[in-house]
Amino acid sequence: MIYTIKEGNHRSTWIPKLWFLKRTHRYSAAFDYNCWHDRDDIEFTGINKLCGFSMPIHAEQPFGKWLVIKHLVNSVVIGWMPNFEREDVINLYVITDNNGVEKRVLVGSVLTLEPFSVAIKIFKGKCEVTIINGHEDVIHKGEYSMNTLFRFGYKLFPFFGGKSEAPNDMNILLYG
Repeated sequence: MIYTIKEGNHRSTWIPKLWFLKRTHRYSAAFDYNCWHDRDDIEFTGINKLCGFSMPIHAEQPFGKWLVIKHLVNSVVIGWMPNFEREDVINLYVITDNNGVEKRVLVGSVLTLEPFSVAIKIFKGKCEVTIINGHEDVIHKGEYSMNTLFRFGYKLFPFFGGKSEAPNDMNILLYG
């Protein structure tokens, strides 16, 4: 499916997709040329989100152990942003949140229009992220700690930026 983030917006869709007890999440993706933008096109450049999932229930203090729901807590996201040194390259990130502690890691890059795949496997207390490019080369394989006590949540879809909005329409091919 082609997801379009319209100029001046953040989201490609508002439709949530819930999941329950799933151990492996698989995605196939490719970025169109219009996903690359110049560093000066926007005021603040955050890491954009391609795909992933959130298991948003966790225990919170100070008033003892309360179960609360917070967006992106206990989540794994594949992030992206243009490589500002080369116009046809998109950098990929793994962004994880383990009970409110976020970790961001630059894991590699892909060419625009080059298909690649992502597999996120959930184990007890951790997840494993594997990214493979269209030539079957492993770009990244890593393990990340996370709270996997609650094994249900919702999938995350393409999203642009943090505070800034998309400087132009951006098309992303994404299945999964």
